[in-house]
Amino acid sequence: VKESELIMTRQILNEVNKNYQKASGTKKIPLISGSGANPGNIHIYKKYMDYIIIGSYHKRDGYWENGIDEDRLSFFRGL
Repeated sequence: VKESELIMTRQILNEVNKNYQKASGTKKIPLISGSGANPGNIHIYKKYMDYIIIGSYHKRDGYWENGIDEDRLSFFRGL
């Protein structure tokens, strides 16, 4: 994902939230990333996302059917 795409998505959702909160009086809709986050780009995701789901990156060789790779997992424990 390009940072410019995250910026644009965040800006659009901020506008949607402004109108949504005005109309409904409820909390904002969060921006959640469900794929693509890894140690090389997590700093970009953290700037724009409310929540980040990190799934298959934690698996051995990054493959979803494999077991958890403790070395890969340890990087994200410190965030």
